Amino acid sequence: MLYTRCIQCRTIYQISAEQLRSGRGEVICTHCNIIFGALENLGETPEEAAEDHSSCILELPELGANAVAVKPEDQAPKEGKGKTQAGPFQTEPPPKPNIEQEPQIKPFDADVLLSMGAKEQEKDEAEARARLYRTLATAALAILLLIQLFVYEKDKLAQNPSFRPWLESFCGMVGCSLPPFRNLAEIKVVDRALYPTKNSVEGYQFHLVIVNEAPYPQPYPLLKISFSSLDGTPIASRIFKPDEYLPPDHPPLMPSHQLIFVDLNLAAPSKPVGGFSFEFLE
Repeated sequence: MLYTRCIQCRTIYQISAEQLRSGRGEVICTHCNIIFGALENLGETPEEAAEDHSSCILELPELGANAVAVKPEDQAPKEGKGKTQAGPFQTEPPPKPNIEQEPQIKPFDADVLLSMGAKEQEKDEAEARARLYRTLATAALAILLLIQLFVYEKDKLAQNPSFRPWLESFCGMVGCSLPPFRNLAEIKVVDRALYPTKNSVEGYQFHLVIVNEAPYPQPYPLLKISFSSLDGTPIASRIFKPDEYLPPDHPPLMPSHQLIFVDLNLAAPSKPVGGFSFEFLE
């Protein structure tokens, strides 16, 4: 059994090593209700616990007006004698601390230490729950942001080769669908031509052969045809939808590695035509 002393009222308590561990070295005085470190005045006997371990600082007396300085050789031991002369100052041992009351030995209440340990444990558990709630809230916000991004930018993200495999896996789990993948760079021109019409109506016949070189079917593009004058100035243009430049029985998607023939009759613009151009649009 060990003993410790309250630093304020100096009451001595019996305490065990197990109680010290459970309270992490801190105890509550049942007299003055303060928390103090039990290890500071810990002892194996009540007398050791009652001792004051604070250091005493000695002050030297001030020198008077008639004080004479002592030379170092005056303090050296005289030859033939085993004693030394005393210097001008002598210090007395510090007085023992005055204990106002006799120490009282009382058995320490183990419930106090247990309650302190329980409070520390509850505090740690509360902090752990707070961290868990913050983590869950952050994860929920991140998931909500991803869902909003998917809903509003799904069609655009589906055309990105880096994101599409992830979106396909996600849609496979939730049962959604993605728009067909589109890559205009994979549509190649095999032949093109612009001829004047052979009938009496003044106009032009536009002929185009294209092929989808992508390894997958993709939507048909929009087709924009432009006329320009002899000096290259644009004079007319029009955008055709797939239903306007394809036959009625065309497949819903542009097949892979299959020739697509386009033939259109175009009215002649009001100005002479010097050239033409076309481009594919999404």
